[in-house]
Amino acid sequence: MVFALCVCAREMRAQDLLLVPRYLDRGLELKRSGDLEGAMRSFRLALAADSTYARAWFELGYLLNQSSRRSEAVSAFEAGLRHEPRNIFSWRQLGYWYGDEGRLQDAAKAFETAIARGSENPFDVLEIGFLKQRIGDRVGALAAFNTSKASTDTAVVRLARQSIETMTAQLAPNAATSAAQGVASTSGSNGWGRPVFMDLYATPLYQTRFNNAILQLVSRAGVVAEERFRFSPYVSLRVTRDARSRGGIQPVLFSDNVAIPAVGARLQPLKPWGADNLYLYGEVGEAVDLVTAGQRARRRFDYRVGGFYIGQWRAGSADPSDHTPLIFISDVYSDAGYYSRVENAIGSAQLRESLRVYESGGHGFDLFTRMSVLGDTRKVYYNNAMEASAGITLYPEPRKQVVVILERLNGYYLMRPPTGTPWRYSDARITVILSAYRWIAARKP
Repeated sequence: MVFALCVCAREMRAQDLLLVPRYLDRGLELKRSGDLEGAMRSFRLALAADSTYARAWFELGYLLNQSSRRSEAVSAFEAGLRHEPRNIFSWRQLGYWYGDEGRLQDAAKAFETAIARGSENPFDVLEIGFLKQRIGDRVGALAAFNTSKASTDTAVVRLARQSIETMTAQLAPNAATSAAQGVASTSGSNGWGRPVFMDLYATPLYQTRFNNAILQLVSRAGVVAEERFRFSPYVSLRVTRDARSRGGIQPVLFSDNVAIPAVGARLQPLKPWGADNLYLYGEVGEAVDLVTAGQRARRRFDYRVGGFYIGQWRAGSADPSDHTPLIFISDVYSDAGYYSRVENAIGSAQLRESLRVYESGGHGFDLFTRMSVLGDTRKVYYNNAMEASAGITLYPEPRKQVVVILERLNGYYLMRPPTGTPWRYSDARITVILSAYRWIAARKP
């Protein structure tokens, strides 16, 4: 009797499997006629007969998504890919749906899987860059955007270059000259028209050398008015404030305690020829003293003009599952500008070499060494120095764009300091970088 039941069950199973293609065809026919519920019933019948039939899972997923049942659609695609893991198109579709659901790390892994399976769609790497930028994985995003720059698709190249501009500007070590702009999209297929941007950049800093805490804050709102040279007019507010309310011997730009509302503009003069990392800028405003010692606040006309260059290169593991990636990162930064409120032109340059020791979900830390030089036309000794340092960079909260830098350094004055002041000095610094940015723009059709 038991043997007979087993034979009967096998025969029924075989008959069901023969019906699977018919269930699928019937479902597709009902879908074309607009009967979505009937189509879903047919696909479910196919899966009841053969739960390993990936095509039925994918067709069911599309219908569930069309019926605004996104979570169920995602589950259907996940089931289908378990049985057909080399389906590149379905991995890409799942990546977009993960992104819409806010599952950014899963979305990035889905696109990475599609690439590993052989996808040659140029937007896949770009999507990974956008997703890692949203997660807060700056290095991973820059790697993806730099890869996308080599694409033969002009739209991909354009979006990658715009995104690199954003990321490198965010990494500028001088908040006074950085201008953050970001592409807030998980789909790189359409681009932006006349993007309006807003950004905020704050850097609290403590220096043992002067036993002083300093805050620099820059906020902007502007528009990319011209694309060829990225001409971007904006309004801004700059604030510098120190805890001791006095300059002492430290550079006045770091502790002059002023608020400066201004209007300005920025452009990239060499952008049409592929040199995206050089920026020129100019601002006109009014500097208002924040520390008055009981006197009426002084107001001074203020303008500043200058330029800066930012570059970053990396080499090493790009495997998202590798939490000890040992990525080597090189940063080059230089700037020069004239500040009317101190009647001085000041320039700086630095090279930083970093090793990414740990990275997971945008969290991580780097070890680094840095060489820098600072000079000014008035030959003030504390603005004429060379420094060498070593430290650690922490990324504790990527979603809030927080970076913490702990650094120990030694310096040497290039100008003769006052009597009694040694030529060499040492310093320990703690810097916190807080940044936020937002696009306000309509997508191109």
